[in-house]
Amino acid sequence: MPFFLTAQCLEPFCVNFGHQSYHTNNTSMDFSTQTPIVVDIIFHLADDLPITLTETDFLRTIAYLNGAFNPFNIFIKYQGFDNTLAVAPNLANKINVNIVNATSPQGGTINMKLMILPYVSFIENNPLRSIIVHELGHTFGLEHTFNGTDYETRNFVNELSCNGGYISQGHFPTPTGGQNTLIAEHVTRDESDLVNYNATTAGDFVSDTPATYKLPNVCNDVGANTTYYLQSDEVVDLVGVPYENIDTRNFMSYNDPYFLNHFTNGQGVRMRENLLNNNDYFSIKNTVASLYQPYKIIESPMQYFFQPGFGYEFVNCAAGCIVISSDYDNVSFNYDDNHITNYSFDKLHTPYSDIYQSENMAVRILQIDDTQPRKCYSVTTKGIGGIVVTFNENIINSNFTTTVKDSTAINSPNLIQNLPNGLYIIKKDYNDGSQEQQTILKEND
Repeated sequence: MPFFLTAQCLEPFCVNFGHQSYHTNNTSMDFSTQTPIVVDIIFHLADDLPITLTETDFLRTIAYLNGAFNPFNIFIKYQGFDNTLAVAPNLANKINVNIVNATSPQGGTINMKLMILPYVSFIENNPLRSIIVHELGHTFGLEHTFNGTDYETRNFVNELSCNGGYISQGHFPTPTGGQNTLIAEHVTRDESDLVNYNATTAGDFVSDTPATYKLPNVCNDVGANTTYYLQSDEVVDLVGVPYENIDTRNFMSYNDPYFLNHFTNGQGVRMRENLLNNNDYFSIKNTVASLYQPYKIIESPMQYFFQPGFGYEFVNCAAGCIVISSDYDNVSFNYDDNHITNYSFDKLHTPYSDIYQSENMAVRILQIDDTQPRKCYSVTTKGIGGIVVTFNENIINSNFTTTVKDSTAINSPNLIQNLPNGLYIIKKDYNDGSQEQQTILKEND
C-alpha cells in the first residue's frame, strides 16, 4: 500500500484519563497571558543499549519538546540523565523517561510520572522523535484523537488513488466494543444537533480535533512532506456520516511519526487544565525560577550552561550580585543592554555548548520575560562553607552521607571534578547569610 501507518503507544499502558480529566471544553485561549507551567523531566538509560546516547541527544530532545509545548505556556525543565535504569530510577518528583533497547515505533505511558521509549527515538534526525511528544501528551491527560473508534479492513467499492497508485482495500471504522461504544466520536460539529453532536463528551473529548478512527486511510509522501486523509463516502462514522478533514499531523494520532507536528488549541487547554487542577501533578511541577537555573556549571572559568529550547539574552550586570536559589525575584541589580549581540541565542540555536552565561551576567528568557533579566551571577561573593550530600544509591532518598566543607573546599574550582561518579546535593553558605543549593549528577569521568 502507498501509505504507512504505525502505532505509537504500547497498549494497554496508555494513560486513560477520560472524563476524569479537568477540561472545560474551551478551545479558545490566549496562552501567552496564562500562568507558565514548568514540568521536570529526567532520562534513565538501560545498560544494554547498542549505541551511546550523550547529553547532546537529550538536550536536542528537550529543545524539541519545548517547541511542541511552549505555545501553550508549558515548559519542560531538563533535570539530567543517568544509567540507573537497571537499579531503581524512578523519582517521585519528576517525569521519568526510561530508555530501552528497542527499535519499534512504539512508546508506553505507564502513569503520570513514567514512560518507556525506544532508544532510536533519541537519535538525531530520527522521525521517531515525535513519540516522546505523543507520550508526554498522554502524561498531561490527552487521549488519542481516535479514542473510542477502532477499525477493520475491507475492500472499497470505488478504489482510492494515492501518489499515482490505486488502493482497493483499506480501513473502515468500527466501535471498540463493550461500554466504550458509547464514547465513539461522531463527525458532526453542529452543536444544535442534539442527537449526534458529542465532540465534547466522546472520543478524545476535544471538539477542535476532527473526528477520526484508529488507522484511517492516508496518503503519505515523505519526500514531498505531504500527508492527507483519503476521503471516501464509503467510510462513515457510526451514525452514517462520511469522515472528512481528518487531521493526519496531530501528535495524538496514529500516522507515520515523520509527519506529526502539532496539537490543537483545545488539546493545549486540556493539558493546562489537567496540570493546574489535578493534585497528582503537584510533585512533578517546578517554578518559573527553575528555568533560570543552569543544568550544568563548569568552574575556572565559571560558565553556567542553560538548556536549549528557549530564546536567551545574557546581559552584563554589576558585580557583587549573589547566586541563591530564591533570587529570581531580586531585580535590584543594574544591567547593561548595549552589549548583548554576542550573547543572544534563539530557541533553535546549536551547538548547545554555546548557550552559557559567564560571571557578572544576568539571563533573560524571551519566552518568559523579554524585558527583565534575572539572576546576576557573580564570583565576587564567595561561600564561607557548606556541605556535600552524597546519595549512596544514586537516587534521592534517606540513604545519604553528609560531608562538611570549609570555605577553601566549598569554593574549590575542582570540587565537582574531584567527586566520584554519583548523585549529590551541594549546599553553600554565603557571608551575607544566604544559601545556594545545587543538585549534581556526575558520571562518565
